[in-house]
Order: sequence, then structure tokens, then C-alpha cells
Amino acid sequence: MKIWQFLVSIRQAWRRFVTEGEDVGPNLRQAAEDMLQILDRRSEAASLSMALADEAFDKLQDEIANHEGLGRQAEEFLREGDEEAAQRCVALQLQSAETIKRLKERYERLQHDAETNVSLFRNQRDEVEMRVTQLPELEEDERLLRAQETVAELSRLSLSNPRSAFDQAAQAVRVRQKQLLGKEMLMQDPNAELDQRIRAATDKRQLDQAMAALRQKVGQPASDSIDAEFTVVGDDDPVTSAKKLLEVPRFRALLPSTPAREPLRILRRGRG
Repeated sequence: MKIWQFLVSIRQAWRRFVTEGEDVGPNLRQAAEDMLQILDRRSEAASLSMALADEAFDKLQDEIANHEGLGRQAEEFLREGDEEAAQRCVALQLQSAETIKRLKERYERLQHDAETNVSLFRNQRDEVEMRVTQLPELEEDERLLRAQETVAELSRLSLSNPRSAFDQAAQAVRVRQKQLLGKEMLMQDPNAELDQRIRAATDKRQLDQAMAALRQKVGQPASDSIDAEFTVVGDDDPVTSAKKLLEVPRFRALLPSTPAREPLRILRRGRG
């Protein structure tokens, strides 16, 4: 595995942890929101069944009151001697009894449905509330689990291949450096170092000769490190040769052929 592949694998594992961690929270929250929405619809169903049962209860109650009222009217008409009116009230009371029977059956059915829906809604509400209250803790636990899985996955990554690749690359660099150094040494003159040493020794010898001549001139003993053969500057000294050259008359072809006069003597003060 190359180094860049190793780094890419780490980046991919981290990106997978981040994206999956982002998905977990929304999944839990979405499920909680779905439960709350369904619970809200169930509350509508329960409340509607309760309203229908209440309506049936009111109708049954009104019909019972009507039945009782018809009975009282029938009794009054009969006491007054109006048997025909009393008979009409009794007939209406019998019809009311049939209506009461039908309303009673409807009310019992609707009341049972309402009680069932209300009981079911309350149970579901308790379950949803219990789950919703666990949402923050579950999200944190899920995030920690994802982190642990990512740590375990990253811990399984091996350094052997990228470390070996790095060592090989470093070794190749060192070999290349040695190759370039060897090439540079091959391009150099093999006698250059020897010539440089000879020049250094020659320069030192000439300096020693010049110092020996200076000591001899001022009357100092020669240095012990200087050989006797180098204590006197020879005639081949370039300075001495130059001085002699300057003493030679210039433009001798233009000078007169008369013999040279004796130079005038310059008297110093205090002397005749």
C-alpha cells in the first residue's frame, strides 16, 4: 500500500464515520416525529369516536325524556277524560320506545368504540412519550458506538506497507545522492588534490626562504624550522632580478658616447 493510499483509507474511514453519524440522529428523530404524527392522528380518531358517542348519548337521553313526557301527557289526558288524546300519546310513546331501543344500541356501540380508542390512544401515548424521552440518550449512545467502530477500524490499519514504502523511497534518495557524489568525483581531476598540496608546500617553502633572508639581513638567527639551504635568497629571486633590471641604463642607444663623469660628492653637515 502506498503512503497516499494509506492516507486516503484514513480519510474515507473518517468521512464514513461523519456521514453515518449524521444519518443516525436524523433517523431517530424522524422516527420520533413519525410516531408523534401518528399519535396525533390517533388522538383525532379517539376524539371523534368520543364525539359520536356523546352525540348518541344526547339523542338517547332526549328520546328517553320524550318517552317519559308522552307518558305523563297520556295520564293527564286520561284523567281529563280525553281518551283519544291519551291513546295518541300512548301510540307515540310506543314509537319512542322503539327509537330508544335503536339509539341505545347505537350508543352502546359508539361508546364501546370510543372507550377502546381512548384506551388505545393512552397506551400508545405512553409508549411514544417513553421513546421520545430516550431520544437524546439514544443519539449520544449511537454516536459513541459509531466512534468506537471507527476507532476499531482505524486501529486495524497496518503501517507495515506504507512504512516499507517510505523506507524504500528514502533509500532510493540516499542511493541517488551517493550516485551524484560519485559522478562528481569521477568528473574531477585525480591529480588536483596532489597538485594543490604541492602548491601549498611550495608557497610555504618560499615564505620560509624570504623570512630567513630577512632575519639574516637584520642580524637575527635563523629559525630552527628552516633548513640551512633556504637561509639565503638566491639571485633568481624575482625582486632582486627586478632591481638589477632597473639599474640597467634605459635607451642606451640614445645616450652620448662620452665617458661617464664621476658623480659629485654630496657633503653632509659638519663634515669637510
